[in-house]
Amino acid sequence: NIWPGKWQDLTILNRTIVISILRADKVVQCVQMMVAMEKELGEKYLPPPAFDMEAVFNDSTNKQPIIIVLSAGADPMTDIRNLSVIKKIKYESLSLGAGQAQKACNAIRDAQKTQQWVILQNCHLAPSFMPTLDGLIEEIVPDPSSAFRIWLTTMPSDQFPVTIVQNSVKVTAEPPKG
Repeated sequence: NIWPGKWQDLTILNRTIVISILRADKVVQCVQMMVAMEKELGEKYLPPPAFDMEAVFNDSTNKQPIIIVLSAGADPMTDIRNLSVIKKIKYESLSLGAGQAQKACNAIRDAQKTQQWVILQNCHLAPSFMPTLDGLIEEIVPDPSSAFRIWLTTMPSDQFPVTIVQNSVKVTAEPPKG
């Protein structure tokens, strides 16, 4: 980028400061350029880290649900399926909506006994079920050796009980670029 007059002599840091004042929407690009030009950092620090579903699983416990907050076009089910194959753990997946509450309750209770996973998709479509889910999670007896997990997928929503959000592992999933 060519800057006029003496502005051309500014360092990349000072240019970024000027850009932050004049065009806040361009600051991210300037910071990325600054990181790319830095000898000790470089471009290897620019791409976001790969989504590591196994790390998410390892960070959770049988009493901690895993909440995956979705962006439009994101679908973490392939990653969850692949992890279930690697871990050799079966799962039941339910898309929440009308008439699914009792099925979800039964699936959670059964999966605890069989050390399986329950995946409740589209939790944002079942806000009336969230207090029931909170109660079911509260009943779970902590067991560090248990493979049982509750996976929850949702679009951003303010309908989740605070206790579920506070006591869960939270992940965001975005669609692949391109």
